[in-house]
Parts: sequence; structure tokens; C-alpha cells
Amino acid sequence: MAFLELPTELRQRILDFAICSRQTPPESPSASQRDRSNPRDGFWYDYCIWQLPPKNLALPLMLVSRQFCADVQKVLQLFGTNYHVDIMFVKDCGFWTTWSIPALPRTQYIDSVHATFRIFEPTQDLDEKFKDSLCLNAYDEGSSGGILGFHLLLAALLRSGPGFLEPSSNAFDPSSPYAIKRILIDVLSPTDVVEHSSIIASNEEFHTNHLDRARVLKDHLHDVQIAPDTRLAEHVLWGFRMLWDLNSESLEYGAIVLEGVRDTIDFMVNGELHTSFDVAERVKTMQMPVHPWTEPPAYALRRETGYRKWRKWLDERRKLMDQGLVFDPKRPVQVIYL
Repeated sequence: MAFLELPTELRQRILDFAICSRQTPPESPSASQRDRSNPRDGFWYDYCIWQLPPKNLALPLMLVSRQFCADVQKVLQLFGTNYHVDIMFVKDCGFWTTWSIPALPRTQYIDSVHATFRIFEPTQDLDEKFKDSLCLNAYDEGSSGGILGFHLLLAALLRSGPGFLEPSSNAFDPSSPYAIKRILIDVLSPTDVVEHSSIIASNEEFHTNHLDRARVLKDHLHDVQIAPDTRLAEHVLWGFRMLWDLNSESLEYGAIVLEGVRDTIDFMVNGELHTSFDVAERVKTMQMPVHPWTEPPAYALRRETGYRKWRKWLDERRKLMDQGLVFDPKRPVQVIYL
């Protein structure tokens, strides 16, 4: 029996499975390095993200015949907005993303993004362009190193959508055109057969004692008695909590979470919930940061004015988000509290 002779419902199920299933993630960095590129090449702040071009599984099927095209379009119309991205964290070589995108969002709203993290040891065959694109320090502050890298993943998603396919023409444009109801971040056990003596440095670098002091602080990052996935999850959480504090140093980075996530960000380890952050509740409890040192009145007034403009816009935006209405993605101020 030919495919088009099958009952309509059965055809729809088959096409849904073929188009909407998650892509099989690469087995290793080596297996997918050839086609990876920086999604926003030339923007210094996205240097640590290496993207595998998303596959359009629907297009070849739509070209088969008119009936195929109609069936595929029906599947895409019924597809929700639940996306998945596999992120290979390759030590010292950045975040390597592989997206599953059956269809792009048709509105500003996305139901969920499920991100899986896997840690990998860099191998000798990796291209030189990847090396040193992300180096984690054990004491990274909110605006440096690996913590900035974790922020960039969130910023790229909220500003450019699934697959980072809509880059801004302005490298410093803080607009957030998307609202995501829920983000799930699941740190998985390593699939490469490596001890992972450290989660912030390669085994070679760690065992040859070439690490500077900033890279060896926090012993738990290098404790092989603790599973690598647990160590990585704790480090990611540590960085996210810096953004979550929304103090005078981290507000510029953490603000995008309040602007773009409606409900929760859930951190998991191998599918088990570890920590959940209620974004709506955090907005309610947030206060204007207290600057850590005394400054001239004019500077203090500038900070307060910028914050109050942004906060009024944020509250109006989130009210529209709660109702599922169209919102203005443009911030009233480019810088909130600097």
C-alpha cells in the first residue's frame, strides 16, 4: 500500500513522528565540529556559542507532492511551541548547541525550552577555532568568564528565538522579543569514557599543573568522588544565582530573565528536579539595588531614573505576558543601572 493510500489519521501520525521528533544529538564534539559556526559571528559577546545549523525536516517532504505538502502543513500547524536543544559543554571550547526545531514560533510566546547539558573532554582533533572560546574560572563574577557564558545562552535564546535564527542587527540591542513560559535545564551524565578530573579544565591542563590559582579554587569542582554531572550542575546553578541576586553588579545580566521568562526555570540532574526558580515571584520581591559605594548625587539620580523607567516597563510587559497579549520588546533604556 502506498503512503498516500493510508488513512489520513495514520499519515498524520507518521509525519508527526518524522518531523517533530527530537534530533539525535551528536555522539561527540568530533562528530559534529565540521559544520559548526558562531551564530552571530563578529559579536564578541557570543564567542562561546558554536551552533550546528538546524535541519528543516519538513521541506523535503513538502516537495514530494501537493498531498504531501498539505499533510505536512497540517502537522506543522498543530505543532506546539515546545523546543529542545542539546548543549555539549566542551571544556575550554565553548557551548555546542544542536536544536530540534520542527517549526518556528508564530507569535511572541513559547511554551517551553528543554535544554540538556552534557560535558565533554576536548580531543586533539578539534579545530583550533574552538580552543579557548570559553574558559571557566572557579571564582567567576557575574560579568566574566563562564558565568557570562551561561548568561549568553539565555540572552541568545530570548533575543533571537529557538536556534538563534533571528540575530539582531545591533550587537548591543537589549530587546527581548520572546516570552518563554518555562525553561528546563537538565544536566546529564557524561557519555565520553573520561574521568573528568575537573569540570572547568581539561584533564591534560589539570594534571600538568598549568592552571592558575583562579582555576583551582573550589575543590568540589575537581573532586572525582562527586559525579561530573553533579559538579557541573552546581557550577551552573552557582552562576545562575549570581544573576538571580539582581544586585548592582548583576542586574544588567539578570534582567533578561525577568523580561523573557514568565513562570519558572527548573534545573535538573539526569531528569530529577534539583532546584526551581519562580520568576514571577522574584519580580514581586525585587527592589532597586543599593550601590556599594557613595557616588555624586547626579550619578545616583541617573541610576534611579533608569531603574524606575525600566521597572515600570517590565511590570507592564509582564502584565501583558500573563494575558498572552502582544507586548513591546523594546526597553525604554538601553542600560538599566550602570
